[in-house]
Amino acid sequence: LCFYDVSKGLSFGHSIMPFNERMFYTTNSGSNWLSTNYPLQIRAIADAQFINAMTIYACGGENVNANNKTGYYNDFASYPKYLRERYLQEGKREYFSDYKGAFIKSTDGGLNWQRGSIFDTLTGYFNDIHFFDMNTGYALVDSNPTLNTKLYRTTNAGGNWNLISAIDTNAVVEKMIFLDANTIVAKGFYWGGRIYRSTNAGVNWNMTFMLVQIDCMTFYNATTGILCGVSELGNSKILKTTN
Repeated sequence: LCFYDVSKGLSFGHSIMPFNERMFYTTNSGSNWLSTNYPLQIRAIADAQFINAMTIYACGGENVNANNKTGYYNDFASYPKYLRERYLQEGKREYFSDYKGAFIKSTDGGLNWQRGSIFDTLTGYFNDIHFFDMNTGYALVDSNPTLNTKLYRTTNAGGNWNLISAIDTNAVVEKMIFLDANTIVAKGFYWGGRIYRSTNAGVNWNMTFMLVQIDCMTFYNATTGILCGVSELGNSKILKTTN
């Protein structure tokens, strides 16, 4: 879900036989939902952001061939069950040739969508985006076929993306929160949940915290945030930071 105000919002989901995106919008706080028009090859949407009332950016994956109906429940067999289920939900597979990155935009409040960038199959799934304005934004992008995540930046509304850094060459990084223009906190996974922090707009990163599983993370302001996860003993944890 992605809302602009109390009334206007978007909903994203997808089928899995095969993977195809479903996108809807509402103008009455979710009482009714209407289908949107979008490129048919869109596989799944991971994140969206309203730039203003009419302009919206979204990211995820796009199908590149018709061979996307097999092997869903056998993918990532060595990964924990919760992560396999999350990847299925997001439309990710171990068969990287089935999809590539997607970045789409709407300029009419979500009714119609078009591609904002065209990617090759070496550009993997877009996990997350954050835009400061119409033109300048960042994206967490998995690399095909290694599924490690890199940070990219655009200054022309997604027309081109420039590599900033590889956050952790072994890890999948799923979400980032900008605390200010330079300070970013991100969560990822490599045989356990990891928290990363950058103080120079993503050029360099330090790993600051680990749990067996990190499910969600949010910040109230530039210093105070919470995350939910699971410890090595299997206990659910809610943790808070003030720095």
